[in-house]
Amino acid sequence: MVFNSTTNINEIRAFSGAPESLISDSDIKVILDKITKNVRELYNINFTPIKTIEVSNGNNNFGYIVKKRFPLKILELKIGNESIDIDKVHLKWNSGIINIQNNTSNNVSRFNVFPGQTNSVKIKYINAWMDKTDIVTENTEALTVGENVDIIVEDISGLNKGEWVWIEGMDRRTEVAKITVVNLINSTITVDKLSQTHEEGSLITLLKKSELLSSYVLYESAISVANNAIGKTYELSTGYTIEDVQVQVGVPWTHWKENREGNIKKANELKMQIQNKLLVVG
Repeated sequence: MVFNSTTNINEIRAFSGAPESLISDSDIKVILDKITKNVRELYNINFTPIKTIEVSNGNNNFGYIVKKRFPLKILELKIGNESIDIDKVHLKWNSGIINIQNNTSNNVSRFNVFPGQTNSVKIKYINAWMDKTDIVTENTEALTVGENVDIIVEDISGLNKGEWVWIEGMDRRTEVAKITVVNLINSTITVDKLSQTHEEGSLITLLKKSELLSSYVLYESAISVANNAIGKTYELSTGYTIEDVQVQVGVPWTHWKENREGNIKKANELKMQIQNKLLVVG
């Protein structure tokens, strides 16, 4: 799963306070995978870019909202049996609204209505909740549609192979692309695919996993790990002797209480922030 790194396992263990004697790394991974799956399904989101196919009824309106949150790239779009030129599709990733540009003559745009017939809208797109970073550059030449596209950028620093970038210009064309090659000498990155053309001077912004979602998943996992470990403390015991009387008692879990309550408070705060952001962008 997306968060199953050694670093995250160690963080969860530190947040929960659970030693290896009470819960193993493999058990923490199981809990983490479950929490990740639950969050993804609850909020209808992906943590990293994933392809989605959606077949739906239109709405007889000029705009259409995709079902998965935070669409980042339209790969294919069909209205009925007609394939739409993706270069004419405008996407708003926060709201999930797409429009089809039908005519741009005289700088005036007309947009197709998405017909309300059953299963008339067929879309393949990439979606994920990701954050923009402060690493922003521009392309020095116009870009064309295609695979393995070379992009000459003004500043290549901070851009690395395997990362995702958001491309957005004043021509209203927007999409993500994955960096496959970085050429420091020529200040050029190669991306996997462009579905749209992009004008010179478009902004190219490095993306990263959502810190808000990542933190929420880690804290919720820490709470579950603590609950699991607390349960196992009842199997432990300690003893002491007073004169001729030997006393054997279970190990109390009061030393977990403050830490666990702090994690619950933090998780609730993060959950509220997630819900507020989804309301704002929705």
